[in-house]
Amino acid sequence: MVVAALALAAGAAPASADRTSISGAGDQVPLSAYLSPAAADAVLGSWGLDGWKRGRFVPDALRFAHSCSTDPPGGASSVLRDDEDASIRSVIGTRETQAAATRTHARLVNRVEVCVLDRGEADRLVLGAKVKTDDGVARLFGLDLGKARSAHNLEYVAVAHSGRAVEVSTFHVLAQDTLPPRTLRRLAVEAVDRLSKAS
Repeated sequence: MVVAALALAAGAAPASADRTSISGAGDQVPLSAYLSPAAADAVLGSWGLDGWKRGRFVPDALRFAHSCSTDPPGGASSVLRDDEDASIRSVIGTRETQAAATRTHARLVNRVEVCVLDRGEADRLVLGAKVKTDDGVARLFGLDLGKARSAHNLEYVAVAHSGRAVEVSTFHVLAQDTLPPRTLRRLAVEAVDRLSKAS
């Protein structure tokens, strides 16, 4: 996401993707490569989100219009939900070589960045912040996509890369307050660590 999550967008994920997913390169992506409910609780519980469960799809209320998220080619997805208030959709794809994965990561980052830059400056929460670990790298983006009911539609996207694996994790949440940068960074570090298991 994000991400770990990070996470962190609308779209249905088949039930089989929650067990073992097939990536674009024909390799299997283990469930351990995806964000778990326990990990999401640990990172986001202090923000009031601690009831994460695996789901088959993103709830309609969290399918935000004008999302800047994008999926890796041939990726397989997994979805976490915190009731109707938040969702994290993670899509992982693997490439045949690490160089190919690096190129895919760069294209995805560029695609999300162009979309975020196209939004008004007041809507931008995070613009391409970089998180690097020994296992890989993630670029983070965040947008306020407008109000729904009494809360804001917030979108955080983490584009992560480790080895031959690339992940886009999209975190959609209805909230009054924006996600603290420290929490977003923890999600990203967790995402890169997980992704290294799929590479």
